[in-house]
Amino acid sequence: LISRSLSITMPLFKKKPSHETQIISDNKEETSHSSYDRMEDVEKSTQEIKKPRVLTKKEKRMRRKLDGICWWMDDCCKIPGTDIRFGIDPIMGLFPVVGDVGSYLVSLYFVYRASPMLSRYTISRMMINCWIDCAF
Repeated sequence: LISRSLSITMPLFKKKPSHETQIISDNKEETSHSSYDRMEDVEKSTQEIKKPRVLTKKEKRMRRKLDGICWWMDDCCKIPGTDIRFGIDPIMGLFPVVGDVGSYLVSLYFVYRASPMLSRYTISRMMINCWIDCAF
């Protein structure tokens, strides 16, 4: 909506102002940016926004599967009478080694599924986060 309104108002600013304000500070003269220049910067920044990629059927199925696992791990249970939700991840955390390893394996599965779309740096950061979560 914002970019649409900017494209509608941009024709009003096609001509640059004939004079520019000069600011004198510390015995230096600087030219201030006109409103037209600022509008050009806004227009350039709105053009750089990328449209989201459309998912294939296989990717949609995988996304639904991962969302389901995420729901079970984080939100499957609700405390009656409140809006507080929790999943099986904190329950698994009650068991000293088995719970941590199980949570670690689920996290590794998410990293494995995300790896084709991410850089090696991002994958390594995710792996370190998984390891820290398991270790502590």
